[in-house]
Amino acid sequence: MNKKLLFVVLIFLTLAGLNAWGQDTYKNGIPVYTHTPPGDFFREWLVCGPFPNPLPPGVTEYRHDSTSLGFYRDYLKAFGGETGIKPYAGMKIPRPDGRIVVWRRIRSYFPQIVLDPVMNPPDSSVAYATAIVRVDSARDVMMKVSSNDGIRVWLNGKMILDHNTSGTDTPDRDFVPVHLNSGDNLFPLKISEGFGRWGFFFRLADIEVAQQEIAQQIPYLIRPTIQKIPEGWSIFAGQKYRTELLPEEKSCTLTVLAPDGHTPEITFKTLLGSSVFLSKDDPRLSPGEHLVNCRIFLENGHVASENGWLYNREPETIQAIWKEFQSVSDPDSTTFEGWAHHLIRDCFRSQIGDELKNGNVPAFRLFRLADVVHRYQDWEQRLAGDSCPYDHIFPKPKKIALQKDRPFHLSKSLFVIDETGGACQADVQRLAESLTPKWSAALTAVSKGHPTPALILGTRAQIPKIRRLAADFSVSFMNKEAYFLKISSDRIVLIGATVAGLHNGLITLKQIFDRWDILPAVEIQDWPSYPVRTAFIYTPGKLDEKAKSRLLQFVDLKYNQLILPTLGYFQLQNPQERARVQAYFNFLRRFHVEPVPYIALPGSEDWNEAVFLRDEPLIFKADTARLSVKHLLNLPDSHPLLASARAQDKNRTLFREGRDYKIVSLDPPIFRRLPGSKIANGDSVFFTGDIYDPREARFHKPCPSEPRVYAAQADAIQATVKLLHPKTIHIGHDEVGLVNADSRCQKRGLPGYELFAEQLNKAFQNVKDADPNIDVELWSDSINPYHNAAQIHLEKTADLLTRRFIVAHWFYDVNSPKEVDLMEKGLDFFLRHGFRVVVCPWEHLTNHQFWEKLLQTYSLHNPNVLGIMHTEWSGKDWGKAPTAMIGWCGKTWLTE
Repeated sequence: MNKKLLFVVLIFLTLAGLNAWGQDTYKNGIPVYTHTPPGDFFREWLVCGPFPNPLPPGVTEYRHDSTSLGFYRDYLKAFGGETGIKPYAGMKIPRPDGRIVVWRRIRSYFPQIVLDPVMNPPDSSVAYATAIVRVDSARDVMMKVSSNDGIRVWLNGKMILDHNTSGTDTPDRDFVPVHLNSGDNLFPLKISEGFGRWGFFFRLADIEVAQQEIAQQIPYLIRPTIQKIPEGWSIFAGQKYRTELLPEEKSCTLTVLAPDGHTPEITFKTLLGSSVFLSKDDPRLSPGEHLVNCRIFLENGHVASENGWLYNREPETIQAIWKEFQSVSDPDSTTFEGWAHHLIRDCFRSQIGDELKNGNVPAFRLFRLADVVHRYQDWEQRLAGDSCPYDHIFPKPKKIALQKDRPFHLSKSLFVIDETGGACQADVQRLAESLTPKWSAALTAVSKGHPTPALILGTRAQIPKIRRLAADFSVSFMNKEAYFLKISSDRIVLIGATVAGLHNGLITLKQIFDRWDILPAVEIQDWPSYPVRTAFIYTPGKLDEKAKSRLLQFVDLKYNQLILPTLGYFQLQNPQERARVQAYFNFLRRFHVEPVPYIALPGSEDWNEAVFLRDEPLIFKADTARLSVKHLLNLPDSHPLLASARAQDKNRTLFREGRDYKIVSLDPPIFRRLPGSKIANGDSVFFTGDIYDPREARFHKPCPSEPRVYAAQADAIQATVKLLHPKTIHIGHDEVGLVNADSRCQKRGLPGYELFAEQLNKAFQNVKDADPNIDVELWSDSINPYHNAAQIHLEKTADLLTRRFIVAHWFYDVNSPKEVDLMEKGLDFFLRHGFRVVVCPWEHLTNHQFWEKLLQTYSLHNPNVLGIMHTEWSGKDWGKAPTAMIGWCGKTWLTE
């Protein structure tokens, strides 16, 4: 054994001794845990199911309430019931449809018990699981569980947790103190499932350690939990199953705000983790919707607050909202305005259509949707009665001043005087190509004289020349993308603050001429509200006419940046891929849209974060032992071990690869016993090593401690910069599933947030090493303590990052006041930390509405609010119209 391998072996032995596997025996087939170290996950259970979890007629989406009928039905009633069941391996339970399901043992290699592979059907179901904890003396511990979706837990016949909720794939959502009796303690669980991933986490921890963990997360746990009851509302101060367990009492103030969202109506002084009652007949409570704010003082003197929500009037039904939406006539989709409005209607059709299909729509969503539909109806009615053609430009210009001059009549020839020398030639060519078929008119370039009718083009630098060609005019530019458009009887003057502004003006002019040939005299001054108007779109194929047409939609919507994700940046040595990627960049730049490469850290089965298993039992049968996982890591710094006993056994033997066994397959892992081995057929051995399996987590990201990841990304960035010279690179990195889970990370002894911050800073440096002038962008959620970061203990990551990152802050749902509150808290967090930010709506107009409000609030005083990003997932591209509208106009019908 060489020195390097010996070092790896010693590291593995150290890690293995930290958390020994605690399941030691069985009782009637039920796993019995006797020496489980605090914090270890329970990975073996006796399970039974699936049983039906139906919804009532007319409801098709799980809301995790009383409509989840199977969650509240006792399928074990004939066998002692859920409180009295005494299960054993092989016990048969009939389902309502007559099918028999059997209690059987399952074992997971991962912290989460994933039920999908062992349950049929895996959706619209509930299942039971049970384990025994055996202690030699009575004690109190903290149970820490998570589930996807809802969960019920009993201990020795008494229900200790009843939490019907939407699912999570992160551990430790619910904390419950439990008392273990001396001897055996039976834990039956019931886990519900609607659709998607199904599973649960379970572990026991020291109470004081768990309480300190809760105390450290207090700023993120104070949102009021509000339950409507017949007499009014029960308002719980904070997150249930957390704040009531604080080691010390913490005072707080609960304030019910008026429907304006600002004026206090009712105030309660209470303690975190306690409940207050609000009567529906309280005379201080006005009709309408109310935010309920919970406010505390932190030890550092700062104030933390979070909002809940209640209402005391009934919302419109989803059927009434749909009817009101349908009362607005479909637009004429042959015009650009009509096409854009049609996309907005697609947003409504998608959102309202889903709600109609799903049924049982929560009140908060009904209020939000009704508000947006009312605003949309008013907007369309105003436009229908507006005869000014310039009010029908999309997005609408900022300032439109009609003049008393005669209108401009488009003739067979329009002379073009371009003082920029062709800086926007692609835009001029598009304008020419649209005029001929529509109006049989042609653009004719001239360089001398004063022909009419004329189109005079220039930028701020050419204004003195333009004044000699046209009547006097007054113009000022709000930013570098602004333009000035003056239409008079015999000429059109179009001036951009820069070439980018001239491009925007030509886009507007093309939209006008696509619809009208007689134009009222006007002066238009226009500019975008935000400097970044970007979109994240997939471009997998060649740049054919269909792909060009799609890109031009974003050009016409006045986007100025497109983020293009493709593996092609790692394949630029391939001439065909290099030509394909370069064609997209060249095409967009012709129209003054800057392409942004999306070059995330690359992953693979060996490079992704793996899971470190300690003392996992294997049995050699017919000279072979197998691990039922996807892949085994066998690397210089991650080498598997086989031993005769667990790490705590002083007499255990380490078997030698090449003498006692050999690894014959990594994918899947297979070990073969060698002749003369110390391992006999039928022997149990104990495996320690890193494994990778897509079942473990929904999202897999590269290991922060794997150096080949950074080298591969650096090569791709260097090649991309050399060929394409981008101004910005997006490095991705959203929805991180695992951090600090394998031996490569654990042996470094750093917390997960330090490892993750180091990874992101290295990716940032890869870009700066290629070109220090390039901006670097990343997704927000995994560094946002008000989003995914807090769920995987990465909430301190942002503190360790360079502030030169641009953060793409996304939050797609506004299903509850919690999500609305988290959207704002995340934006405020990043701006206070000094990051530049773009916000990212998706398809729903309720989501767009709240982003627009936040942009208006924060952009007034903070230049680090850069703009807005359209994102496309699952082919849902219709949000690009409202996103463009917000990015250009700033304030739209969504918030007016």
